[in-house]
Amino acid sequence: MKKTLLVSMLLFMGLMASAQTLPKNAEGNIEYTEVVEVSGQTAAQLFENAKAWAAANGLKKKEEDAADHKIVYTGTIHVNYPSVKKGGFDDGTVTYQVAIFCKDGRYKYRVYGFTHTADHADAGKLESYKPKCGNSYMLQASWLKIKRDTAEATDKIIKAMKDRMRGLTGSGLDDKNDNW
Repeated sequence: MKKTLLVSMLLFMGLMASAQTLPKNAEGNIEYTEVVEVSGQTAAQLFENAKAWAAANGLKKKEEDAADHKIVYTGTIHVNYPSVKKGGFDDGTVTYQVAIFCKDGRYKYRVYGFTHTADHADAGKLESYKPKCGNSYMLQASWLKIKRDTAEATDKIIKAMKDRMRGLTGSGLDDKNDNW
């Protein structure tokens, strides 16, 4: 019995240690943000590039301000995780927002508002330590897997955005975060 408990605790600690950290802003909310320098591009060109990237990736437009070169989209990430039923798996969706602000020679992005929903139980905001639906509907290890999978998917989404912006503009990107 003690060995089983010890092995279970070690496995759980291993899962927690392997969970990729989601970045948080000053308010404690998950947020990816960066200012990306793109030399030789106008705000209008970057704005069109951002719209083309979002359309190619199936994001839904939430808000657009062409005069200020600002656009906000909603995206989703499919997640699959172990069910509370032995041997089963559940599917869910993590919804997030992407805001892109363009100025001459640079753009700023924010990826934020990560929330899990599923047919059987909504776990809520990913900032939460425990799922909103409770452990009778979702294992803590599954909640950690959702966070880890979301972090990995978000890294890929951001990389794809930067690659597309670079490909459409034909210029290199310099990652500088000053003077936004």
